[in-house]
Amino acid sequence: MAAQQNNPDEGRGKIKATSTMRRVWTYMEEKELVSALKEIVLKGYKCDNGFKSGYLLMLENMIARVFPGCDLKGEPHINSKIHVCKKQYACLKIMLGNSGIGLNSTTYRIDALPDVWEAHIKVDPTAKSLKNKTFSFYSDWLEIFGNDRATGNDS
Repeated sequence: MAAQQNNPDEGRGKIKATSTMRRVWTYMEEKELVSALKEIVLKGYKCDNGFKSGYLLMLENMIARVFPGCDLKGEPHINSKIHVCKKQYACLKIMLGNSGIGLNSTTYRIDALPDVWEAHIKVDPTAKSLKNKTFSFYSDWLEIFGNDRATGNDS
């Protein structure tokens, strides 16, 4: 019988179970999702703070027609992506309402002087992660999400 080796980390919670794979969207998949979202908004599937039931299946089918064999599912992929986009949109909308912060129309990145940026981060720490991201779909988000969330001093 072979001698068993003892692992010092065994049983101490340091060995991770198999990790789940994170789905990374391609630019073309994102572009198609935005296009499909705009289409369902035009069809009347937009409600006050979201979409009518059944929209995820519609989006899944619309994307599958363009990308046959694609593994994107309504839940969790599309729902999660919409959730992230909505959060970023809400944060950007508030940020762009402040003087001294803008969205560069060429690079689609946030433009702000360092002192203005630091002042905004103190008020909204979640915006820090958006600093060097590209938001090429922001104008589309305006059409899709519109005024889904209350913003400003009276909200």
